[in-house]
Amino acid sequence: MTLKYPHLFEPIQINSLRFPNRIEIAPMGNGVPEICEEFGQSGASVMTLGSWQIDDEWSQLMGYPNPFIKPKGQQVHGLEGPKKLRQQMLALQRYGMYASVELIHAGRYAHNFPKDSGKEGYAIGPITETYLHKKGFMIHVQGMDEDMIQHVADNYAKAAVNFKNFGFDMIMLHFAHGWLPYQFLSPTFNKRTDQYGGSFENRVRFPLLILKKVREAVGKDYPIELRVGAREYRDGGFDIDECIRFVQLAEPYIDLVHVSAGLDSEPELFHHCVSKNFKPHLDKIDLARQVKQNVKVPVVLVGSVILPEEAEYAIASKACDLVAIGREAMVDPDWPKKAYEGRQEDIYPCLRCASCSEQNGMGCASNPRYGNYSWVEKEPKKAETRKHIVVIGGGPGGMRASITAAQRGHQVTLIEKEEELGGQIRHFQKDRFKTDLDIFCRFLQGQVNKYPIKVLLNTKATSKMVQELNPDALILALGAEPISPTIKGLESTQAKVMQAIDVYAHPEQVEGEVVIIGGGATGIETGIYLADEGHHVSVVEIADQIAKQEQDINWRSQLDWILKQVDCTPYTLSKVVEIKNKSVVIEKNNELKEIKADTIVLSVGFKSRSQEADSFYGITYHTFKIGDCYKVRKLGQATNEGYFRVIKL
Repeated sequence: MTLKYPHLFEPIQINSLRFPNRIEIAPMGNGVPEICEEFGQSGASVMTLGSWQIDDEWSQLMGYPNPFIKPKGQQVHGLEGPKKLRQQMLALQRYGMYASVELIHAGRYAHNFPKDSGKEGYAIGPITETYLHKKGFMIHVQGMDEDMIQHVADNYAKAAVNFKNFGFDMIMLHFAHGWLPYQFLSPTFNKRTDQYGGSFENRVRFPLLILKKVREAVGKDYPIELRVGAREYRDGGFDIDECIRFVQLAEPYIDLVHVSAGLDSEPELFHHCVSKNFKPHLDKIDLARQVKQNVKVPVVLVGSVILPEEAEYAIASKACDLVAIGREAMVDPDWPKKAYEGRQEDIYPCLRCASCSEQNGMGCASNPRYGNYSWVEKEPKKAETRKHIVVIGGGPGGMRASITAAQRGHQVTLIEKEEELGGQIRHFQKDRFKTDLDIFCRFLQGQVNKYPIKVLLNTKATSKMVQELNPDALILALGAEPISPTIKGLESTQAKVMQAIDVYAHPEQVEGEVVIIGGGATGIETGIYLADEGHHVSVVEIADQIAKQEQDINWRSQLDWILKQVDCTPYTLSKVVEIKNKSVVIEKNNELKEIKADTIVLSVGFKSRSQEADSFYGITYHTFKIGDCYKVRKLGQATNEGYFRVIKL
């Protein structure tokens, strides 16, 4: 068999284990018991269950103890101690995958609440300090003395042995993202003046002590993977040069080094751990490459490895020896299997949108099965009776509905008024910050072409036309249209006036300096795109915060980061009072400011085409509105509704 990705599927020896390929599933917390069965059948070499505390003393990242410390076990991240953990481990191993576990000590970030401390937390770290936690409570940190340093290192060793004896095939030691070992490594955390602080040689002393004790405890034949943070992304922090030197010193004790970056518990730096759309795919590849060029142990690349061809490139170009996929595996647990079979076009792509992790999120925007494994089939079942399903609107929701209906064996007619399927996301290939949406659009288009779906492009659906098609069910995915505000001078200005969605279709029409009216997510992302294309951009927003409806900390931190790199100036708490021939007049704090504008972009929201959709009711009993046609919301609601409205027809 000729493999499309030969480097990705080349076996590799890791200590006593033979990996059949170069794919790991990265640690993503350990609250996913129902998906371990899926991951176990994925074809990856190993999965690491994430964020297991080493003790029940000071290490609690989430305030839960390690279940092995107390024989009866306790709730750990929603799991009922060792019983559930064993179920997870065996779910991975029964299909031939290796099971690993990530050991962590939160250090100064630990959430400990002793009885005598009231509501305030207590933690340990390199130095004694008190700080306000991001969740609003005070944390008192006790600097670790020699006895405590030795004790914590011993606890690492005990935890490693516990997990080994429990049946795990290997362990990962988490020394990245700002946790305790990293706090000793980094000069920004470690202000000690004794043998454990100051110079590089002193700062690595405690982390190396942990590694030495763990290796001695588990033996020479037990695989140890080390997760390191290769860049802190703040002045004076731990950086790539010191990271390489540390890994070189750690090599006698480890078998793999897993290269990450950023800080988990610092909101402004978290996006360097888990990137979103403002960062490119393979965003840590340069860091991994530098580590690999200077060490002998195999190097694992993690971070936005979205596509198999990207993973193949990273390994073939000698940037790494293995790749770790995280969110990509959550979106499609069959990612490794489909890549092996050369079916990359069938892999549900991760949009890096964080809807999977948002509080009150709608689930995965790409794959409706995410989080619903117990009741959503991997492949839709064939319908007992073949029906004719007509879908009006070829945006993401309409395409998802059409694909699902075709998978169930229905006759499907998809009507789209434009010349191409994709709706509002079909032109995003021009914006490097919307690569994920463009990939998703091409994925849906490819799936539509894969099935016998009759697609009518350049066709405006009418009630009469649809009635003549005699549908058994009708899916209305007409989407929404942009709102045009009423502003003095808008109709008479000599400046070019465009809607934000038209900017992506016709970027060549944008001239000179740009003012965007409306600083929601669409407005600011359009502004960043145009600034990246070389325009001077001003974004005017009446609210006190740009994109106020977007409260995902990761997205907001990346927004702040990218705004520092492009010529895009936000004006919040600002109202547009008048548009002149080549300028926009805004009011802020009762003061007027005139901003030059060769092009004015309108981004004040969308209104649903719900009334237009109402004209199709009465044709068939099974008539449903989905996506923006029902209510203007996010892409994930449209795609999920497209799936679920059809799955029982």
